[in-house]
Amino acid sequence: MTPGATPRETSVAQATAVWNPVRVSAPRRIQRRRRRGWRIPAGAVYVGRPSTWGNPYWVTRSSDYHGLAGSWFVLDRDGTTYHPDVDTESAARETAVALFEASLHGGSGALTPETVRAELAGRDLVCWCPLDEPCHADVLLAVANADVPLDDRAPASPSPTPSRSSEDVRRSTS
Repeated sequence: MTPGATPRETSVAQATAVWNPVRVSAPRRIQRRRRRGWRIPAGAVYVGRPSTWGNPYWVTRSSDYHGLAGSWFVLDRDGTTYHPDVDTESAARETAVALFEASLHGGSGALTPETVRAELAGRDLVCWCPLDEPCHADVLLAVANADVPLDDRAPASPSPTPSRSSEDVRRSTS
C-alpha cells in the first residue's frame, strides 16, 4: 500500500498493474454498417463484392413491367438464374451460399480452399449480409479455420491496453 493512498486508490492501482493476456477467440463474421463513425475493425477483412472474396452469386427479385415485385432468385456473373424451391429471400440466400460453397470446393471459381486458408485463417470477416441470415462469409470462415488450432488464430480484436490508475492520472495532470 502506498503511504497516503486510500484503499480504493490502492485497489485500482493493483488491479491495473496486473497484465491480462490477450484472449484469443474464434474468428467471426461482422456485419458492415453505413453508420457514421463505424469502421472495419483492425485485422478484419472485407469479403463482400467487389472484393476478391465476394460471392459471385447474388440474390435479386424479379419484377414485371408494372414494377410489381416478383419471385426471388439467384443470379451469377454470366447471367444464369437459379431459382430456390421456396420463393423467399431467405431461401434465395441459402441457394446463393450453397452455390458459392460448391464453386469453392468444386474448383469452378477463381478461389480455392488453399488460398482461403492461406489468406483468411484467423481473421474476422466483414460482409453486408445480416448476421441472422446465411452468408458466404460463413463458408469462408469454416474453410479458412478448418485446420487451424485456436491458439494459432489471430486475436479477434486489438489487444487491450491496461487502464491507468487514478494516481497516474493525477500525476500526469499536475
